[in-house]
Amino acid sequence: MELRMRFVNAVLAGEDSMTALCEEYEVSRKTGYKWLSRFQAEGPAGLAERSRAPRVVRWAVSQAQAEAITGLRRQHPSWGPKKTARQIAGADAGAVLAGAEHHR
Repeated sequence: MELRMRFVNAVLAGEDSMTALCEEYEVSRKTGYKWLSRFQAEGPAGLAERSRAPRVVRWAVSQAQAEAITGLRRQHPSWGPKKTARQIAGADAGAVLAGAEHHR
């Protein structure tokens, strides 16, 4: 965050052009403008590192769904995802199974 703060201070002080400062700090112009925009909108807190993790995971299954699928798979280990999906109630059982397979 210290590097970002120095960069923004240099931009605001007009020490050099945005292009030259981006080259000096070894960031793309897109990143330089993003840091400047975040600083102007949020102050120094806007320069903090942000999570890159998705906010919503579409294929995520609830704990109850995962337990139901795991239980069914243990009872019938030879069943594949299609047959197991037919046994699971729900509109999108195939997607639920695809996500649950990673939880075993």
